Amino acid sequence: METLIRLLLVEAGLGPVTLHIQVSCGGFPYRIDLGYPALRLGIEADGRAVHGSADAVLNDRRRQSALLAAGWLILRFTWDDVVDRPDYVVSAVRQAISQSSGRAS
Repeated sequence: METLIRLLLVEAGLGPVTLHIQVSCGGFPYRIDLGYPALRLGIEADGRAVHGSADAVLNDRRRQSALLAAGWLILRFTWDDVVDRPDYVVSAVRQAISQSSGRAS
């Protein structure tokens, strides 16, 4: 799904997008599925197989809180978002890029 999101964003003119961003927050290593490191904008592809269990939900929340505290904006998309609502995905990312660019200046 990460590749599908990346291709969707590149086709919308929002590339290049970095895959598998390594971030350290408070001494803990995290991997963000894809995004724009210079803007501290991360995108998570939340598939049911990996993110559907109660433990995964807890870990995702802790991880997201750590990344937010470190100044990252994290957008989360599901398979349904990517396949059934690609315009929503592109619009959300475009808006986040615009807001992140404004913060960076």
